[in-house]
Amino acid sequence: MLKSFSEINRSIFIEKEQKTLATMSLNKNILAFSSCAEEFPQDLPIYDLGLFVKTCMMFDQPEILFTGSNKVMIIDQTTRGKATYVLSDPEIISGRPPSQYDPNLPEKVINFELKGQHLKQLRDAAQNFSVTDFCVYSYEGNVSVCVRDKKTESSHVFAVPIDKVMWEKEYWNDVPLHERNFCYCLKMENLKILDGSYHVCISDSGVINFVSLVESSLNYFIALEPNND
Repeated sequence: MLKSFSEINRSIFIEKEQKTLATMSLNKNILAFSSCAEEFPQDLPIYDLGLFVKTCMMFDQPEILFTGSNKVMIIDQTTRGKATYVLSDPEIISGRPPSQYDPNLPEKVINFELKGQHLKQLRDAAQNFSVTDFCVYSYEGNVSVCVRDKKTESSHVFAVPIDKVMWEKEYWNDVPLHERNFCYCLKMENLKILDGSYHVCISDSGVINFVSLVESSLNYFIALEPNND
């Protein structure tokens, strides 16, 4: 999970005894958070989260020892190898997420399940085709997810149909299914979520929410691109 967070923001500030880990991109267009089972006896301002993760991955059974200073010790219980990681000045940690946030989106349009195998195919296709947009669209009530360049008519496209769909009644009211047409897109470069299956919710206020079906407390909120008509 921390590896995924490091792709959103290079730095993270973990507060003492904090029960939720959260990060936000510098552009404030990606927010991610998850509950945390571990307890931290001191603040952890980490400037290079990617380096911290790689350091922990060096060991088969890493254990973090808190020294109460600006350093933590990472010890391998198997080999007894030891690394000293120096914490940063809290003042230089940029892009801290808000201390409180409401995970309930306004103006919900649709909910659906995105399978892990479909997410992988979409990512592979986006890389193969060198396309930039991840789009959820509905034509006459038939919902699909595709990758393409939405501004290029001749763009390569890869799409997968979505079977499990829940339409938000408050948003659609009495609009018949065959008249439910939309297209919501986000940039592939902002799809910084872990592999796996997700419950997805789209808000007409310009946000898409991915909730992991493996780690239910893992949430990503990503800004949609404007002009999604």
